[in-house]
Amino acid sequence: MSCAAPGAARPTVTGMADADEELETHIRGFLTALNERLPRDKVLRQRMKAIRRPDRTDAEDRRRYAEETQAALTESLGDMYERIEMHGSAIALRTADREITTRVNKLLKLTREERADAQHLHAASSEITPDQSRADQLRALAGPIFRGVVRGLPRQRKIERATTDLSAYCLLRFPFKG
Repeated sequence: MSCAAPGAARPTVTGMADADEELETHIRGFLTALNERLPRDKVLRQRMKAIRRPDRTDAEDRRRYAEETQAALTESLGDMYERIEMHGSAIALRTADREITTRVNKLLKLTREERADAQHLHAASSEITPDQSRADQLRALAGPIFRGVVRGLPRQRKIERATTDLSAYCLLRFPFKG
C-alpha cells in the first residue's frame, strides 16, 4: 500500500481507512518511544548520582554499589528499544511512502547503534567485580563510555533531526482530527 501525498483526501474505503489509522497509530507509538530516550538518560544520571559511593575498603559495600549500578543501567534500557523496533517494523509493513520509510529506517539504524553502545556499557559494568581496584574498574568502563560519548553526541543530533523531519511530514500526512 502506498500512502497518499500530503493534502490528498483520505480514502473512504473502510479497509484503506483502517490501514491508514493503523499506520498513524504505529507512527505515534514510534515517535513516543523515540522521545522517551532523553528523559530516561536524565533519570539514569540522577539515579547514578543518588547511589551512595562505596567504601573502597569494604568488599560488601563495593558489591552493593555494583549491584545498584547494574540495576540502574538495566532499568534505563527498559522496553523502549523493543517498542521502537516493533513500531518501526509495523510502519515498514504498512506503507511504501518513502518520505516515511526512509526516515524510519534511518531512525531504526541510529537507535540500534545507540542500543548497542548502551548494551556494551551495560556488559562492561556487569563484568566489574567488587574486588577490582577503582583504577581497574575505571579502565574497564573507559572504552565503552568514551565510545558512547564520541559516537553518541553526533548520533543524537541525527536522531533529533530525523525525528523532527518525520514528525513534520506526518503532521501534514495525518492532519489533526478535531
